[in-house]
Amino acid sequence: MKTVEAILALVVVALSIGDPPPARTELADDLRATLESNRRVFSIENGSLAGPGGDWLLERAGNARFTLLGETHHNVETPQLTGALLKGLKAAGYGTYVLESGPVTTRLVVDAVQKDGLSAARALLTEFPFSIAFLDVPEELRVARDALDMGYVVWGIDQEFAGAAPLLLHRLTELAKDDASRALARSMFERARGDTERFKIDGDDSALFMASATADEFQRLASSFADQGGEAGDIIDQLGRSAAVYRAHYQGRSYDSNAARADLMKRNLLDHMRRAGETVLSQRKVLFKAGGSHMARGRNSQHVHDVGNFAAELAVATGAESFHIKVLAAGSAEDRVEPDEALPIFALPAKGIPAVFDLAPLRPLVTQHADLPDEYEILRDLYVLRYDALVLFPRFHDTNQIVPIPTQDP
Repeated sequence: MKTVEAILALVVVALSIGDPPPARTELADDLRATLESNRRVFSIENGSLAGPGGDWLLERAGNARFTLLGETHHNVETPQLTGALLKGLKAAGYGTYVLESGPVTTRLVVDAVQKDGLSAARALLTEFPFSIAFLDVPEELRVARDALDMGYVVWGIDQEFAGAAPLLLHRLTELAKDDASRALARSMFERARGDTERFKIDGDDSALFMASATADEFQRLASSFADQGGEAGDIIDQLGRSAAVYRAHYQGRSYDSNAARADLMKRNLLDHMRRAGETVLSQRKVLFKAGGSHMARGRNSQHVHDVGNFAAELAVATGAESFHIKVLAAGSAEDRVEPDEALPIFALPAKGIPAVFDLAPLRPLVTQHADLPDEYEILRDLYVLRYDALVLFPRFHDTNQIVPIPTQDP
């Protein structure tokens, strides 16, 4: 069974065999001592953060303009932490919750929740499955509902999800003001719906409408609705830009896809602010939640400067701060450990007790050594320079989607 302790034995084996160089042993000892002295336990009780770690998280986040949660997806613990942060940070002036989901589909889900509650959102996502990332998980949907109840606005800033075309094209048919535009949107909707039905059977997402539609088809749609603008224009714009992200991905141009996606996130964030009547100089306080690579400061693992770095630079430019948190676990429900999840130097004080580590005190230790061992370069580059804190749960428990995404047979 892989655990933090087991991986520790593998990664630091050089420190325990023979006579390691004194500088390396001293560095390892300094790192462990620094981490231990900057480790704070916490708990989540009745939806609120408690303990010294909880107090520290709320203080640090409360002093920042942006708090960015870099998560590992589809677990129960991260939504619990997110909900507790939203609850605790409301008094510090936070009022916006930003998600790794498409802006149009997020608005449609939010509208359903606000109008008729969670059951309406579940019904929408059951009728149009695979339309949105992460909000199709009941735990995540409840966090969004609770955020709305607390007075937060909820924004999606990512590309529209791979299966979003039927929902968005159906909405276009409702918005069309003439028969020709309605017929075009209807024909594309029928095609997208057929693609989704086949996807349910074979799990081949490369055949979904979002991946197969051409730029010319989206241009034809845009021309047909050119006189409408408004919501229809937003839908067509997001469909086209999202399809370009997927097109690059399926053509094997991973860097181009990731760079276009990161740029779209930044553009969508600023567009939300503009529509709220704000400029980049406003002091809106925002809690972001997205995958860890998107929330990192600096260049991420996909070699792009993502929206997390954009938020960090934006905060600095406006005389504020950003607070970046990586959320990991020692193991999941099946005791899995992701490759970037459990760098062994992070150890919990006792079984079953989560903790938060302040990473800032490690920066002098990992940036002032000319010959840093490989494992500590990983520590420096994946954690210490990208994030300000690491939240470590003992384990993650898996969630289930409202409509599970099918998998393709090997």
